[in-house]
Amino acid sequence: MSTPLNPHAEKVVEPTAAGRNRRRRRLRYLQKAIKTSYDTVLQDIVCGGLSIELLRVADVDSLLDRLPKIQFRPDERLPYWADLWPSSLALAKYLSEGIELQGLEVLELGCGLGLAGLAASRKGGVVTFTDYEADALAFTRYN
Repeated sequence: MSTPLNPHAEKVVEPTAAGRNRRRRRLRYLQKAIKTSYDTVLQDIVCGGLSIELLRVADVDSLLDRLPKIQFRPDERLPYWADLWPSSLALAKYLSEGIELQGLEVLELGCGLGLAGLAASRKGGVVTFTDYEADALAFTRYN
């Protein structure tokens, strides 16, 4: 059985009303910034016992059609992050049902939309999200 990496960590304190209002304003600003570049949709994802509302690109195929061919020719940088992958759904389901994460540090590599890391966070994990693409991190930050 795993033990938390930081057993002396303090409990999370609920934010004040002012803190919640600041967070809502930041989320609205972030969503507005995302919507200037992408058509988005909010989707409810159910993973095991968790329900996660996920902001995602509405139509990945139309996003690919809009990209200039020169953008992804040299290193094949297609926006893989914009799709909700079956493996992400499966990992989020596994994390929500099968593992105790309370207080554990979790690293999500290539987070894309961040679903697996969000599931880990909801189970009490302290998650660090990483991705090569800044837009993926913007979506993950919103989510």
